[in-house]
Amino acid sequence: MAVLAPTGAAGAWAWLSAYYNGAVPATYAEAIVWTTNGGRSWLDRTPPGFSQGTGQRSVEGLDAVSATDAWVTYGPLGSGSWRALIATTDGGRNWHRRGRLPSPYCSLQMLDATVGWCVASVGAMGSEPVAIYRTTDGGRRWALESRSRSSPPSWGPGTPGALPFGCDKLVGFSTATVGSAAFACPAWLSPIYISADAGRTWREQRVEPLPASYGLARGNAAMWSSVPVLHGKLGAVGLSVEGRHGTSLVYRTTDAGATWWPVVPPGPPRVWSVDVVTATTWKLTAGRTVLTTTDAGRNWATATSGLDFAAQGGTLDYVNAKDGWRVPVEGSPLYRTTDGGRAWQTVALPAFPG
Repeated sequence: MAVLAPTGAAGAWAWLSAYYNGAVPATYAEAIVWTTNGGRSWLDRTPPGFSQGTGQRSVEGLDAVSATDAWVTYGPLGSGSWRALIATTDGGRNWHRRGRLPSPYCSLQMLDATVGWCVASVGAMGSEPVAIYRTTDGGRRWALESRSRSSPPSWGPGTPGALPFGCDKLVGFSTATVGSAAFACPAWLSPIYISADAGRTWREQRVEPLPASYGLARGNAAMWSSVPVLHGKLGAVGLSVEGRHGTSLVYRTTDAGATWWPVVPPGPPRVWSVDVVTATTWKLTAGRTVLTTTDAGRNWATATSGLDFAAQGGTLDYVNAKDGWRVPVEGSPLYRTTDGGRAWQTVALPAFPG
């Protein structure tokens, strides 16, 4: 499996590919499948002509916002290749071409059936210029919102108020106008930027220092583990802290992102896998221990998981406090939980393409 895109407590789209890395075979099997019952059964929703990938035309990405609306990007294998876009509005029964993405380095992020962004970035020794494009018609047309001033010359000049060049970045949007950028800087506490105009202009926000117990020293780094989740004035994001022993915690805001301060999980500092499900519901996992809060860290519940995530690859993706998926790395099984992470059931994927 290459990508899982959950769309609810029991719904998900998946892109399956028999090609992962290494030498590219002449052809290889691919499929787009969909479930509404937690993976007990899957429907084949592969676009016509897309069941076989090649080096010149391979599925590159999948995004979905509901059981009916999904998008597939495809093009030649390899970085820097232009990608085309097709979409469905009826659960994959029919697919329609939407044209080409606005940059060969674009990552598609749809907010709903019509509004979305393509965030283009190219790493450069710990720094990353970013160009942000927006669509309001489901991906048919794109408009440039902003571009870093130090973008490669072929991108064109920078725009006023764009994200700065320095540090790597995670960029995402919570509403049609509000976006956030979580920086990953090689030293010290990384900043957060917020946009209130759909990505056109960005402002750095105030991030309060780490608690002394987390011991961040000059030369080490504290980097955000995902894009901040914002809902009205509330928001949260996980932070990974380097040091003698890596640790993790959560930062939250109650003023629409203007100020962020740390929320320390119960117990001694340790490396948590942080999944901010909503602005107030967070899931933290380390080994077999699962912490859950549904009130932004004021109260926590502790559970023991049936899976040891210290020995498991992949990522955790919860859709609410109870329902979640463990998205595998290559060669590992897909798991699902319906009780907050105590019990996990193996989810069988379709045998084809394998």
